[in-house]
Amino acid sequence: MHIAIDIRPLMHKERTGVGMYTHGLLDAVFQVDTDTTYYLFYNSYADLSAHIPVWSQKNVHIIHTRWPNKLLHILVLLKCMALDKLVLRYIHKHISDKVDHLDYFFSPNIHFTHISKKTKHILTMHDLTFALVSYTYSWRRRLWHWFLRPKQQCAQAQSIVVPSDHTAQDLVALWGVPREKITVLSPGVGAEFLAHISDPLQDAAVRKQYALPNKYVLFLGTLEPRKNVCSLIEAFCRSGIRDMGYTLIIAGPRGWKDTPILHAIERSRGVAYIGYVAPEDKPILYRLATLFVYPSWYEGFGLPVLEAFTVGTPVITSNRSSLPEVAGDAAYLVHPENISDIAEGLRRLVQGTAVQHILQRKGYTVAKKFSWRKSADTFLAILRAA
Repeated sequence: MHIAIDIRPLMHKERTGVGMYTHGLLDAVFQVDTDTTYYLFYNSYADLSAHIPVWSQKNVHIIHTRWPNKLLHILVLLKCMALDKLVLRYIHKHISDKVDHLDYFFSPNIHFTHISKKTKHILTMHDLTFALVSYTYSWRRRLWHWFLRPKQQCAQAQSIVVPSDHTAQDLVALWGVPREKITVLSPGVGAEFLAHISDPLQDAAVRKQYALPNKYVLFLGTLEPRKNVCSLIEAFCRSGIRDMGYTLIIAGPRGWKDTPILHAIERSRGVAYIGYVAPEDKPILYRLATLFVYPSWYEGFGLPVLEAFTVGTPVITSNRSSLPEVAGDAAYLVHPENISDIAEGLRRLVQGTAVQHILQRKGYTVAKKFSWRKSADTFLAILRAA
């Protein structure tokens, strides 16, 4: 088989959820499948190959086209250009003229995409945030998603991949997508978590690099309204654990509508923002924390919860969207709109070491259910089912 894969989600220096999902899944697929030929497509006038992981397998090829992105988006939007045909032209010119068709075009995230009827499209929908909690988006991001035509893309795709059953239910309820068209393909955690071994020297280096205090609770995610960071800050201030010597560490890249969040951090004693954290440092950052707190309004999966479970850090998270599905009874669930509920969770877990140990043990059990190898097997089953 010949499979084209859109790797535009990898073209960011600071890789977050979708980029990590794309990297983790493809890395696992390429390790187990040596029979299929994969063509990894991205478009950029500049050479962004430094952002692409080093995949040396002989059945993996990079397709780099250099159209102006705005022009390409317009042509795709107007259906004047099919991306599978664009990839085929590149293959014929630079790789082999014997490839007469592509079996699939796989999109690890929704993007400006038009695929001809000759190629089957596998589309990944990570969540429906833009539709269900659109008020958390800037008008530019709402307009961007309107132009992407997500409902139409879902209708035209032959197969849709989602990270959780909750996201599958959202697609069925909101847009009437047939359930049999949807496959749940949950993520795993990065190799840096699986290979992680406690090292006092590395712990000290990370603590120094990010100026971490001895006792802290952690939030890690993009700074945007959906993550409910302002409510977390207020809950932390109300909880009283600041007077027990705890600091609230907020980590992650800046996002849209983040100015109120930054202002809340600046005016709150005992709260510190450390910015983007390198992937190799994340396991240590989680493990050194007493608690990980993730009171998001809406998630398609909630990968940070799984990452915290993997290194044994107790978790407080929201009882909304996919988070109860992922966490099960291994996390302390709170109402994201109830600041007193979040504050009570912080107090109970900081003071209750027995509860911490119970959640830690359950978290380890949940983490073992997910792996990129399982994800790769699910993906390959989709390819072979047709």
